[in-house]
Amino acid sequence: MRCLFSLLLLWPFTSVLAEACLVQSRDATATVQRCQQNRSIPPALFRSGFCSHQPEGSRVEVHMAEQCPSDFWGVCRNSRVGRTPYRQDIFHYGRLSQHTAQRSCEHSDGVWMSSTP
Repeated sequence: MRCLFSLLLLWPFTSVLAEACLVQSRDATATVQRCQQNRSIPPALFRSGFCSHQPEGSRVEVHMAEQCPSDFWGVCRNSRVGRTPYRQDIFHYGRLSQHTAQRSCEHSDGVWMSSTP
């Protein structure tokens, strides 16, 4: 979604205390866009570790923001990060099946919410 990343041009990056990261990853078969919004991860760890993950074989672009844009089609609220006590909300944009996103959410002890009827 172009509008998702166009919004980034409006934010002054030098003054933003980033609590969210917009992630676009591309591999040979798909482009996935999501936004991870921090709930309980220490800020430095969130920016350096959770927002910079690069899956093998994928090209990833990450942009920091104050919060995730509201034009998502689904969100995983209060998702647990791995085996840590940390929590985040994961907003979905672009191409990813709802079934895949919902399964991943449930696996992370999150609560799945769809923005489509």
